[in-house]
Amino acid sequence: MNLLIKFTVKKVSDSDMTPSKNLILICIIVFLASPHFLQAQGSRVPYDLGRPDEEFILPSVLYEISGNALLNLHTMVCIQDQKGKLFFYDLVEKTITKQIGFAKDGDVEDLTLVGNTAWALKSNGKLYSINSFENEAIMKVTDYKTPLSKANNCEGLCYDPVDEALLIACKGIPSSKNYFVDDNYRAIYKFDLKRKTFIEKPAYLIDLNKLIELLTIHKLEKGNTISFPEELKDFKFEPSAITIHPITKEIWVMASVGKAIAILDRKGEIRDFVHLDRKILRQPEGMTFSPGGTLYISSEGAGGYGKILKFEMKY
Repeated sequence: MNLLIKFTVKKVSDSDMTPSKNLILICIIVFLASPHFLQAQGSRVPYDLGRPDEEFILPSVLYEISGNALLNLHTMVCIQDQKGKLFFYDLVEKTITKQIGFAKDGDVEDLTLVGNTAWALKSNGKLYSINSFENEAIMKVTDYKTPLSKANNCEGLCYDPVDEALLIACKGIPSSKNYFVDDNYRAIYKFDLKRKTFIEKPAYLIDLNKLIELLTIHKLEKGNTISFPEELKDFKFEPSAITIHPITKEIWVMASVGKAIAILDRKGEIRDFVHLDRKILRQPEGMTFSPGGTLYISSEGAGGYGKILKFEMKY
């Protein structure tokens, strides 16, 4: 296999090339020739995330939409982080058809659907199990405390059908009360649905240094100029949503702070890293798939209006 690597760097003088800058440049060049680079080259996201196929402008009550989950092909269940309510949004009529309260208001960050039960997540790690969530008359709510806290700033929640568990993505510190994780990682924890038990050891860890490597690769592929290390020192990736691709079973983790999606395989290896256009998604907070692979991303208003964007698979 012949591989042409072309890249451009900012021109610097000898006095600019400190040992630390030299080391960064050498590490990147070595990485470009590694098998990991070839793996990244072969992994492509089957969506045009710069061109949504459809846009749903949400009513003002969902200005601060923080999570969304597809109930069926016509209905999206949404939450907003200031209300302990489920909002049923009709994708055809483009209106809210029903609102059901399940908890006190404040810091409800994401939700996911598992059969007849909706699960919601607060930023402090508390989980709500909302059984028979479509019918307020018979609905039953149970809450579960976890060793996570506000310092973890839990923002992402999804159902993983492979392990029959919930995955919780932390925007804040990666360590839980009883398990230490280096701050160079972002942590994803697991809640076992069979035993209703929180697993202390993180299910997945996202290495921020590897994300920087992939970011560098993508920039070099496009022939962009990169200034080392100034351009990378402000790199951030703070997860706001997580979901499982229904076909590949890969784990998609989206960050509003950082405006990007990291895609992990089942072993937790980073398969790809793609940026989101801040002009299209001002503050992406929620993400879900249809069974066929259609992607829906919700975004808070952030000075505009809340919305949901629909992206069809291209291949």
